[in-house]
Amino acid sequence: MRRVLPGDIVALACALLDVPGGARADYCMVTFERAHAAHKYFKRFGRAHGRWGNGSLQAVFSRVRLGAEPGYGNTEYCRATAIVLLSLDAWRRRGFSP
Repeated sequence: MRRVLPGDIVALACALLDVPGGARADYCMVTFERAHAAHKYFKRFGRAHGRWGNGSLQAVFSRVRLGAEPGYGNTEYCRATAIVLLSLDAWRRRGFSP
């Protein structure tokens, strides 16, 4: 997976707003796996993966219409952002690097 930037966190947190609370961490892990696979594909073939983009988290959602970022006054968005960050930490601890 490419280096994670603030926009990547925002994109995934916005996507999580449509995911039931109990499935959000798993959804993050699947998204990280897809971005990681797309980045490997990009490095090997020199072009973006057809479904998951170039290896960034935002690229995974390039074909999905995400809602506008609600801001941190929205409790669910705050929770979703926290889940993204905690899941990213857990994914990296499993031995994957950005």
